Amino acid sequence: MNGTYPELDSLSLSELQARFRAAPPKDPDLEGNYQLWYEELAVAIRERDPDEGARFLRGEADRGDPDRLSAILLAIAWFDERDRVYADLAIECLDHPDEQVAARAIDGLAGLGGCGLTERILALGADPRVLVRGAVLRFAPQVVPDRAPALLLHALHDPHYIVRENAVDELDELDYAPALPSIEALRADPHPHVRTAALAAIANLAPPDSATPSLLDALHDPDAHVRWTAVDQLGDLKQFTDRDVFERMLDDPDEEVREYTRSILDHHVA
Repeated sequence: MNGTYPELDSLSLSELQARFRAAPPKDPDLEGNYQLWYEELAVAIRERDPDEGARFLRGEADRGDPDRLSAILLAIAWFDERDRVYADLAIECLDHPDEQVAARAIDGLAGLGGCGLTERILALGADPRVLVRGAVLRFAPQVVPDRAPALLLHALHDPHYIVRENAVDELDELDYAPALPSIEALRADPHPHVRTAALAAIANLAPPDSATPSLLDALHDPDAHVRWTAVDQLGDLKQFTDRDVFERMLDDPDEEVREYTRSILDHHVA
């Protein structure tokens, strides 16, 4: 598995099951967010014995808190088509009050082709919960790819940055070049996550000569991760060989940007 908690790799199935039922460890890094802990446990249980693991997790769903239930949905949907028989759990969770659980249910049903609930799930694109709206954007390209571009383009104007970021990422995954003008406009988005996603999409969808001006402009973005992304994308462009641009970024105020720029100069730029 080799995840965040490699100590789980050495545990037996029964030991993993006992950990899943027990209180989470007193780890200051978790800071009260136990979702990752339970996700890794649930996936490890499935990996140790896919069939028995699925039966155990399905049995735990009825008494699971939102963190455990979200992890159960993830682990059940993680594997192959044999889990179609567990679609009832995802369907039950579509109306769960916890948004992470409902979003996981949508993701799981996407992997199962929607289970005849496509219209019901697409209607959740107007749900007030941010993670649910984002999950619908991931669902549409998998289940109704012909309808996805219009839904994603509309979501670029969502009031929450997570949904706008999801929309950009999915348009990028679809290689939907007609979205470029709308994505280009998001380079001025107030949230750096959206600007970062937009920059990566522009680099992937636009011809190199068209993408380069946007990437160069992003080197002056106030957010360090946006600048890092611009450096990264310019480093991947074989046509871009202006060493002076990278050398100027060695004076960037952010240490990670400077270090990554140095690695590009050392390995990629002649």
